[in-house]
Amino acid sequence: MYRKSVQKFIDGVPDGLEIVNTGSTFALHGFDYKYFGKKGFNFALAPQPLSYDYKILNQYKGNLVEGAVVVLVVCPFAFFVTDYSYDHNNFKYYYFLDRENILNYSRAKNIIIKSGLALLNPREARRIASQIIKRILRYDTHKNKPKNYIKNTALSSINGWKNEFGLSDTIAIEPSEELNATFEITTGHLKNMIDLCVRCKFRPIIVSMPTCKEESDAFSAEFIEKIYTQNVRKSNIHNAPVFDYFTDNRFHDHSLYITADCLNEKGRKHFAEVFIEDLTNLGLVE
Repeated sequence: MYRKSVQKFIDGVPDGLEIVNTGSTFALHGFDYKYFGKKGFNFALAPQPLSYDYKILNQYKGNLVEGAVVVLVVCPFAFFVTDYSYDHNNFKYYYFLDRENILNYSRAKNIIIKSGLALLNPREARRIASQIIKRILRYDTHKNKPKNYIKNTALSSINGWKNEFGLSDTIAIEPSEELNATFEITTGHLKNMIDLCVRCKFRPIIVSMPTCKEESDAFSAEFIEKIYTQNVRKSNIHNAPVFDYFTDNRFHDHSLYITADCLNEKGRKHFAEVFIEDLTNLGLVE
């Protein structure tokens, strides 16, 4: 499972890249560079915190041409996560990242993961099999999903975030001292990526990906301001362009999604058309 999820890196990141994106699940399903007319690569993995976004971008910066567009995709709760809570989420990086970039790296784990011996643990094997089945059912991009299904995945995502981050709702929030300390770390990761882009003469852009109306409507403007917008503003030390598609009504149609926040093939094409127009208007692409 780990190897399959990172096969694009194992196959080799091309040289001469003109546009790339970082990010987690939203970005992984959101970008298809066959629609861009540019040589691109999707650095996103699911899941992926900002800390690994920076490590991947830094490792592969030599594969980008001068003036390359770097799309820094930041989802609403990206600033809540410093690093993975469970070590098994680090395992996929053993296949392609330099060892100094892998959290809790060990030579023993490297041998076990790459030899497939991790599957000898029955509990791990069951967990992996369950995840594969869920992904097949959840992210089947070849079937149109009914509107009620998309609505249900919106509810599921929102409840999942509330449980994960101990939130009573997504309407009002006063970040605790502990959460503000987390924001200090995670905004630092985004600052570092922007600074890297400027030093390497790339063109950074900060993007929030689209989601269906049922999901975006669940968040108040005040909530998004405190958990997201303020942190983007704090991180954006070089005034990179910011594109907010999270509440964009051009993407509210449920037929664009495989889940409430993951675009399907139709959605990726539509997003590419809108995004390219916005990039063109800023003079970032021809």
